[in-house]
Formats: sequence, structure tokens, C-alpha cells
Amino acid sequence: MLSASLLLSLSMLSATNVYADYSERTTQRVSETKKMSSSSSSSSSIEDLELETDDEGYIIEEEIEETYVIEELGESVKSAVSEASSVEKIEDPVTINLKDVGIRFATNSAMLDSIAHARVQRIASILAVHPSLWTRLCLEGHTDERASHSYNMSLSQRRVQTVNSIFIASGLPMAKLCTRAFGETRPIDPRHNIYAWEKNRRVELKLYGIEEGTPLATALLQLFHGNAGKIPSRLVVRHTRQLPPKRVIIKSASSQSNVPVLIREGETFTINLYQAGVHFAFDKDTLRSRSRSKVREIGRLLRSNLSQWKSLALSGHTDSRGSNEYNMDLAKRRTQTVGKLLLSQGLPLKRLSARAYGENKPAIDRATPRAWAKNRRVEMRLTGVPENSRLARKLEAYFKR
Repeated sequence: MLSASLLLSLSMLSATNVYADYSERTTQRVSETKKMSSSSSSSSSIEDLELETDDEGYIIEEEIEETYVIEELGESVKSAVSEASSVEKIEDPVTINLKDVGIRFATNSAMLDSIAHARVQRIASILAVHPSLWTRLCLEGHTDERASHSYNMSLSQRRVQTVNSIFIASGLPMAKLCTRAFGETRPIDPRHNIYAWEKNRRVELKLYGIEEGTPLATALLQLFHGNAGKIPSRLVVRHTRQLPPKRVIIKSASSQSNVPVLIREGETFTINLYQAGVHFAFDKDTLRSRSRSKVREIGRLLRSNLSQWKSLALSGHTDSRGSNEYNMDLAKRRTQTVGKLLLSQGLPLKRLSARAYGENKPAIDRATPRAWAKNRRVEMRLTGVPENSRLARKLEAYFKR
């Protein structure tokens, strides 16, 4: 009969071969993808916002490709490890994308700002309290495809070492920690554009040996509660699904109106652009100069936090004067004006949708000049914004002004 140590050696060799095969296939895929013609542009024209409409002229919302913060590792490594070994067993890890929980590095740097540093320390403190409830922690560094392979490998190695040094300083045992640098060889998105590069630049934390229902699992759920729907199902405890969404109502300090400029319910933000100071010329779809600048500012804010929201739906509304046909057309043209400005700031077309309601959904159901003014508006509905994310804080601060 084979000894336990020999069985372990065979198991680890098998797992290593799986990683090697995967790395070779991934590198080959990246190489083949790079040979594609660079003439095919991945960016979408702002005119595309007018093309995808239904029979009533509404823009059709496309299915959104979601990137999850925490995911399960595939079965390849698990199946490669022999369950006959009673000495050590390699478990499926929980994988946490540190960037998507607010831990980001400066451009071309391995430095973390004070907020990101504190978040790493918070993760470390939870793990340090429960050392017996996890078996191993691996940090894996990845970059985008730009720059040389040697530079990318060095940058990804320095970044994982930065996080690892914080873990060690926080008291985590070095024997249970490991770091790996992959550079650009394991992209999440193989395309060659800014959106793919943003996804591919990341440090991932792989935590092994964590079990459902333990104090460690509960603590992690509480820490990452802002990323609802992104926690592995085997760690989700029932009571977290029953928590009511947090509701926040914000009124602009510069407006005398009682109508909220922003309403937040859990991970969904509804923004009244009229109350935010985005105004159209009378009876037209033309924005005033200051209003155009404000829409661009909102677009840049969303563009710099692409990983922290999923979809943006624009809705156009008018007052009750004029015919229904005229009001629907005006509302449609105004949503398209806002949509094109947002797209010009680099927002992905597939995340945007627009719909016109005319006078059919008034904010105030009265026929008075004051009600008409409040009913003429374009609203933004932003979904998938984690409650404690940087984007959530930025939006609330921006619209309080």
C-alpha cells in the first residue's frame, strides 16, 4: 500500500499539471487573440443609442454581463487532487477580487492608499481571530496586456507582496500564506480595449478551508454585505437575504424644492436630473451649457467606477400640456441627448437603456405651473451599486451639493 506521503506527492503533482495545462492554454489563447485585426474597434458609437429600438421607438435594454467579486474555483484542480490522501486535501477556495471590494492600487504602482490599506487590515483581522477555520490563503496578481511581460510579472508580484506584508504584519502565520504572479497571462476578458484591461488588472485572494455556517463565514458575509448576490452560495446564511434594503433620500442643498434629487434603495440609485440642475431649453431637447457639463461630470464619475455598477436606465418625462404623441417624442429626444453625452464619456453602450414616458408618470399629479415644472424631468436609475462602495459615497456627496 502506498504511504501517505507518496499519495500526497502524487496529488500535488497532478494539481501542478492541471495548473500548467491551464496556463499554457491561457497563454496560447491570449497570443491567438492578439493576432486579430486591430482595425475592428471595440468602442461603440454614440449614434448606436438610436439604433436598438422597439416598435414604439424605445431603446431596448441589452443583457448585462456581470463580473462577480467572489466566485467558486472550477472543478479542474479539485478533481486532480486524490481524495485517497488522508494527510492533506486541497479544497475549493473562495476567491475575492480585492479591486471590487474597494482595494485598488495606484496606476503602475504597488502602493495602496490609506483607505485600501485599512480594508486589507480589516480582512486580516477577521482571519487572525479565526485561524483554525481556514487552511491556506493565496494571493494572485494579474495585470492587463500592455507593457512587456517582464514588467507585468514584476508589477503583479510587487502588488501581491504589498498585500501579503500587511497580512503578516497583522499576525497571520506565514506558513499559511502564499503569493503568485501571473502578469497578463490569465485575463478575465481576452479583448483588447480599456474595458477588458480594467477587468484584467486585479489581485485575487483565494481562501481555502472555509466552511458554511462558521463564525468566519458569518464575519466575511458581514464584511462584504455591500456586494449582495456576489457571496458564494455555500456561505450565504438565510437571515442576510431578509434584511431590508437601506433607503436614503437626498435633497439638493442648492434647490428650494422638496422633491429629492437622489433616492437610494439598497443597491439601486434613482437620480432626478432636473433637481440636480440638468435643464433643457424650453420645449427642446437641447441642454444648456452648464447642464451639459454636469452630465459629463456624472459620466466621468461612473466611468471611473465601472466595476461598481451594473446598469443605467434613463427615463424621459414631460408635463401634461401638449398632445401625448408630442410629449412622447420630446421625452424620447431628451433621454437620447443625455444618453449620448454619457456615452461620450466612455460608458459602455451595453449597460445603458432609455425609455420615454411623456406625461404618463408624473412626479406630482396636479395641473399647476409648479407641478408641471417638477414633472418635466429625465431620471437615471443606476443598479448594482454596493452599499458601502466608493461610488455610493461619491454619488451621495455629489448630489448633496
